[in-house]
Amino acid sequence: MKARAALFSLLCLVGASGAEAATKRAAPSPAVQSVPSQASEGASGQEWSDVTEVVVRAKVSGPAMWKLKRGDATVWVMGVPVETPQDLQWDQTRLKRILKGVNFVIVPGFSRGSSQADKRWLAGSELPYGTHLEDVVAPKTYARFKAAVAHEPGLRAADYILDRPMRAGMELFEDVLKARGIRRYDMTRQVMALADAAGARTKIAYTVNADLLSDQWLLLDAKGNEACLTIFLDGIDNLKSLPGMTRAWSEGDVKTALASYRDSAMLTCNLTTPGWREQYDALFIGGMVSSIGEALAKPGKSLAVVPFSDLLRKDGVLDRLRAQGVEVSSPVE
Repeated sequence: MKARAALFSLLCLVGASGAEAATKRAAPSPAVQSVPSQASEGASGQEWSDVTEVVVRAKVSGPAMWKLKRGDATVWVMGVPVETPQDLQWDQTRLKRILKGVNFVIVPGFSRGSSQADKRWLAGSELPYGTHLEDVVAPKTYARFKAAVAHEPGLRAADYILDRPMRAGMELFEDVLKARGIRRYDMTRQVMALADAAGARTKIAYTVNADLLSDQWLLLDAKGNEACLTIFLDGIDNLKSLPGMTRAWSEGDVKTALASYRDSAMLTCNLTTPGWREQYDALFIGGMVSSIGEALAKPGKSLAVVPFSDLLRKDGVLDRLRAQGVEVSSPVE
């Protein structure tokens, strides 16, 4: 089912249950490391964490990495963009070196869902019979939607206009990503493959209840639905900055990467739904903080892969770990 496939691929990694994933073997990935010493905002308006050390560009090749220490334990953290061009090249030398002898590699969550929720979502996200998308959104919003579809060869407005605005926007966004060769969570998958090759164990930081999210999407009113459609249209417009941002990331140029970084349209839409902000805070941020904290309780080294939006936002993963007394240093080995 196309709608459900979009839900999973846009939400997070699609995979096994937490119990199954915990036994999988995988590997760590390079880490993004620094942000301005005073709170600043990227192109998306995201307010980033205050960090005392400023690393404009990593001193070694490849993506920058944060080094976290507590006692005899070290966790290397690679901050990654969620969406990346499929042809993005990056130097994996440093990552492969760090992978040797790691306790385990921590990766973002996997999603799980049920067929019952599938049916609720598919039925509930369709517009009433005889109603089309242009009937339920402002003329300006519909014009943007039509322009976005027309800009992408092979897409047809007819494939979306019978859906509620949020679903129409989500599926259009997913189709545009596919058409342009842009993948979500591909850096995490690449790191997991490298970890697997190195014989490193993978730990899933949290499991996302996709049923809960899809049910919350159905609670969006007309205003919320149109807001999410607009967010997805903005996300499509923002893809023009993706090549430069991801290139800067691959070179360890954190300042440039964060200056043009945009939060995922999927995350931005999700945070407008009833109750999801609390879930995001508890799972995406809290789950990763807990997993890294557990790794820091075990002597030796581990590696964590964390999306920029979770790692470096104010009161994000990095801020919370520092508040717990974790020593955070620049990407120096």
